[in-house]
Amino acid sequence: MAYSRELVLCDVLCFLVNKFVSTGIKQLKSILVDFYSSDVLNEAKVRLLDDTEALNNSVKPPHVRAPGR
Repeated sequence: MAYSRELVLCDVLCFLVNKFVSTGIKQLKSILVDFYSSDVLNEAKVRLLDDTEALNNSVKPPHVRAPGR
C-alpha cells in the first residue's frame, strides 16, 4: 500500500512537515520566529486548526486559542 500525504499549501506548515522529524523543537521554534512574521505564523496556526477540525476525528484535540477568534 502506498503512503500518500495531502498537499500543504502553506509555507510555514510545509517547512514544519519537512523538518519536524530531523530538527529539534527548540531549534524549529527559533528558526520559525526568526524567519517568519508573527502574522504569517498566526495564519498558519489558524490553517492548521481549521484543517484539524475538518478531519471530523472522534478524538478531540486539546483546546488551543486561535488568534483573531
